[in-house]
Amino acid sequence: MRLNKIIFDFDHTIVDFGPHVEWRRAIQEIERIYLEEGIPPAIVGQSRGRGFQLMRTVHDHMLEVFSPERLKKVQGRVFSALDAYEFLGIDQASPMEGAEVVLSWLRSNAYQCAVVSSNGTGAIGRTLNRLGLSGFFAGVFGRDPSCRLKPYPDQNRVCLTSLDWWAEETLLVGDSPDDIMSAKPLSIFTVGIVSGLAKQEKLIEAGADRIIQGLAELPFVLRSV
Repeated sequence: MRLNKIIFDFDHTIVDFGPHVEWRRAIQEIERIYLEEGIPPAIVGQSRGRGFQLMRTVHDHMLEVFSPERLKKVQGRVFSALDAYEFLGIDQASPMEGAEVVLSWLRSNAYQCAVVSSNGTGAIGRTLNRLGLSGFFAGVFGRDPSCRLKPYPDQNRVCLTSLDWWAEETLLVGDSPDDIMSAKPLSIFTVGIVSGLAKQEKLIEAGADRIIQGLAELPFVLRSV
């Protein structure tokens, strides 16, 4: 089956977004909310200062001790707080090098694209709109209280189901080991892009099927698989 569906991560993959968000302050607020909601300090301390990892750690703890409704409420409060910080970074965000050219090429060659990210859907959508990129994507799937964050496969599964895509026809492009590992349980072909914080070796260790140094190389991968 031809790979003609592409899932992109957002930050450091198609848009340079993260450097424009005050993550330190955001994480401090997230930690405060979790403590207010009764999460033990020892659990929060396991991932103190590491935002997305903190949210995964606490989510796993809440699965054991909270009802599903309580978990969604707490995680929803945290996500809303983080949204506010991400919205402040929208105006400074810019496309990653080659993003517009590659997305245009994909559209002209009948590929369908989506975004799956640990960033908020609202911030992603507004950023793509401002940069004139939203028309390239059939769907945007940001963090949701109902889903575990990457490296769990939950968000990718929601994307496939919502868009009626098959994993066998889908390729995922991401800049972090979490991106790569989130695709593996679904047997999605993965391309690691060396454009974020992770080194090439880490992407290979995570199981990336191909490695590219930038988005401009993606069409060559697609022609070869």
